[in-house]
Amino acid sequence: MHDSGDSHFDTNDSPWWQHRERSTPCTPLHEDLTADIVIVGAGLTGLSSAWHLSTHYPEKTIVVLEAKEVAHGASGRNGGLALNWFDEMDVRTKEYAQHVYGLTQETLQTIHSLASTGGCPDSFRFINCANLYTKESSFDAAARTAEQAQQAGIDIRIIDKEALRSNLDIQHVYGAIVDPAAGQLDGVGFLNALASLLRERGIRIFEESPVQTIEETLPAKVSCIQGSVTADAVILATNAYSPLLGYFSDKVIPLHSYVIATESRSMEQWKELGFTDIEGFSDDRSRLSYGCINRFGELLFGGGSNASYYYGYGGKTALHQRSPRSFQAVKKILLHYFPQVASIPIKYQWSGPVAISLDRRCMMGVRGEHKNIFYALGFSGHGITMATMAGRVLCDLYQDDVAAWKDFPFFMRKGYPFPPEPLRWIGYKGFTTFTGKSPRKHVEQ
Repeated sequence: MHDSGDSHFDTNDSPWWQHRERSTPCTPLHEDLTADIVIVGAGLTGLSSAWHLSTHYPEKTIVVLEAKEVAHGASGRNGGLALNWFDEMDVRTKEYAQHVYGLTQETLQTIHSLASTGGCPDSFRFINCANLYTKESSFDAAARTAEQAQQAGIDIRIIDKEALRSNLDIQHVYGAIVDPAAGQLDGVGFLNALASLLRERGIRIFEESPVQTIEETLPAKVSCIQGSVTADAVILATNAYSPLLGYFSDKVIPLHSYVIATESRSMEQWKELGFTDIEGFSDDRSRLSYGCINRFGELLFGGGSNASYYYGYGGKTALHQRSPRSFQAVKKILLHYFPQVASIPIKYQWSGPVAISLDRRCMMGVRGEHKNIFYALGFSGHGITMATMAGRVLCDLYQDDVAAWKDFPFFMRKGYPFPPEPLRWIGYKGFTTFTGKSPRKHVEQ
């Protein structure tokens, strides 16, 4: 349950948020409403669900409730990488690889189209994005998988250590797999544009309206501080905040990811510094590093070590005091890879909770006695593409047309349980401290 204050929600200090341009803010909910569908959360999952549902059911009334503001959460404070594949390159069969890559590519094309239609075309662009490998054995294994993907007709490039330097001047890397059809998203700009399109469709979006309770009746009742929405269907688009409402508290943990960004430079200046052909990247560390040059000319970088991530006892979703040591750790990894950027000042420092599942796979489905509580969460750092695609999946679930999704690992997943506190906190701290790695359950394909 949300409390009436802001203890569960911290500030968004990302450059996406600082550069935002808004038209008209949405008002809080101050009445009791009846609707066909109520969506909790105005991030990528929530607003993409609203878009798909309103496209298929223009006659239905849809209400969106947001605890803070549109894109305030992970959708508006991430590293900006919109990637293909569900979580990693998967070529178990030629047909499966083509289907998965095709679905994620369709999602990126949808984002591109909506960004243009919504009047914020610069909020999304396609970029060359590299998976970087810090061990020779890891690169050799990835190259073999990439060759299989190429044989399936997927246009990706395998770049060895020598050739990589002419595309990206990076240190301590043995090679890369480059996807020329990945994307970069300014989630704040995109979602505010999408919110405007939704309001034109008659969808009501209420901000500063944290949900207090959800009654799983038929119809269901979603109550805020000064109002409520009664609806036949509820969509939970709350990701890391879902346990606050009593959902998935043993299946996801809110893990805070620390990110930094430099001052702005022109693309010509970045090319002089070695960012020639690759504008986005992530590595193979257990404590994943990632980054990109955003549309404002700032280099974003996050992750890389235990200090770059934080789990608070009891699953705290807000960090009202962020650790200088964590930001220093992120910068250290940045300069480990790119010593040539040492003279560029760091302008932004921020963090935000990511919903981590034990095996790092997301969950999408429907639950409740009346099968009217729809959910998608646990994106574990792969959220831009998957959270947006979730809108399409949840729309199909709503209309009971699930043939396209039932064979995928995220569909109707129950997930693996984390132990209860204090074992959860002790286990996380102990494992990460002694191994330097991120705990996850191995799942056979």
